[in-house]
Amino acid sequence: MGLFGRKFKASKVTTLANLAISRISILKNQHQVRCSLARSDVTQLLHLGRQEDALHRVELVIKEQNTVDALAMMEKYCQILIEKRVLIKTKGECPEELAEAISSLIFAASRWGEFPELHELREIFTSRYGE
Repeated sequence: MGLFGRKFKASKVTTLANLAISRISILKNQHQVRCSLARSDVTQLLHLGRQEDALHRVELVIKEQNTVDALAMMEKYCQILIEKRVLIKTKGECPEELAEAISSLIFAASRWGEFPELHELREIFTSRYGE
């Protein structure tokens, strides 16, 4: 039995990681579409000779591409959690193989407001392994 009578369940981590992967794929698609549209806007603006407006769109392209890359990393970390669920279940302390994935997901949860699965994973991991 865990702290305050709550038992840690690795199956909940797996379920939340699977749900997070589903949400990530949706978010990734949305941001890729925005990035693609912004890229085409840049091309059109440059053809029209509106370099200043194109520069602002390039900033949007960079921001959207960074978001897509961050989501891809989070997706990989969630997949690692699923693959290594036995380590999470058996070890009382944070497994060295999962330290990067767990700490990165905890960090990402504080930055993504619209991501309830990440927030739940964060609560589980901080209660189990600490900050």
